[in-house]
Amino acid sequence: MENIGQTLGEALQGRGNVVMVRVNDDTLAHLDMLVEAELARSRSEAAALLIGEGMKANVPLFERIRQITDQIAALRGQLRQSVQDEESVDQKTEGAE
Repeated sequence: MENIGQTLGEALQGRGNVVMVRVNDDTLAHLDMLVEAELARSRSEAAALLIGEGMKANVPLFERIRQITDQIAALRGQLRQSVQDEESVDQKTEGAE
């Protein structure tokens, strides 16, 4: 089992992206608890830790979401291609008249 230091270290790796987020009072209190306990140096670190842990705890859900979003992207591509093909046929028909 990982200790909190390892978990925090993993959560803080590659933190080059910034996300602004609004949280409720309860969430803020939990972030502050992590900072006050010196498990995180800042609210930002605490939030990164909690987000990372939430993702780990829900791997099957995120895998399913990825599958579905991939299917949606493929369908959008098919739709775009169908529209382009239809426009191409229409242009050829108009040019032949």
